[in-house]
Amino acid sequence: MAKAKLLKLIALVAIGLFLLAPVGMVLAQEEEAAEGAEAEEAAAAEAEAEGAEGAEDAEAAEDAEEAAPEELPVEEAEGEAGSVQDYFAKGGPVMYPLLLTSVLAGAYIIERLFTYQFAKINARKFTDEVVSLVKAGKRTEAIEKCKEYRGPIAAVFRAVLQRADRGVAAAEKTAANAGAVELAFLERGLIVLASVSTIAPILGFLGTVTGMIRAFEGIARAGEVKPTVVASGISEALITTATGLAIAFPVLIMYNYFTSRIDRFVLEMEESTTELIDAIEDTQA
Repeated sequence: MAKAKLLKLIALVAIGLFLLAPVGMVLAQEEEAAEGAEAEEAAAAEAEAEGAEGAEDAEAAEDAEEAAPEELPVEEAEGEAGSVQDYFAKGGPVMYPLLLTSVLAGAYIIERLFTYQFAKINARKFTDEVVSLVKAGKRTEAIEKCKEYRGPIAAVFRAVLQRADRGVAAAEKTAANAGAVELAFLERGLIVLASVSTIAPILGFLGTVTGMIRAFEGIARAGEVKPTVVASGISEALITTATGLAIAFPVLIMYNYFTSRIDRFVLEMEESTTELIDAIEDTQA
């Protein structure tokens, strides 16, 4: 029990850190944006001061301002930085639901990893120990042995042994019911992973649509097509699409991995339960 509580505590801490990471990212993004705004204001003030020194300097400043929209040195510098905060900001509002889906999927993945690792036992050794006790007529000791183990197989064995005195038919029915309960426990959370692996790409494509809408609105306002006008919209479209696919790919892999783990648990439960019921039937014959 102490080990189970420790594993749950570790899982909660890991999930908490996973949930706090996006908050730190957003705060860092806001801090960088504030610093950038202050730097731009200082640069603008300095440019105005230099422009007041002479007419030639003012004309040079005007030429620099006219050339700025085409060259966009600031945007190029930001693009070169390529930080997570920059990409998140350029992705637009669709990045927030994408962030939510990634956090939700990450939390369930961590929880399922701990759960399956905790439920894993040496099924062959456990089955041999319990079956030998049942054949020796020590059903009470067999139940106590089941309590010493964790996982779905031990839970099914304990339920079957507690009703073994009612006959083989009752034991088989109990095994089926207990197995269904344990299977539901093992599959808990998989529907969330399956949903995220489907929803994340759809949200990414939604970001593609909103980004293209933004690009065309920029063209409509400018009255002409320029790379600088449509760049931000196209960037938003591509970033959201890439983010949606990047979330769905690992989540789908983990979903398939967890499904294979559940299949192995079910196979072990069926084989072990069959041996236990046969042993019960032999003792009652």
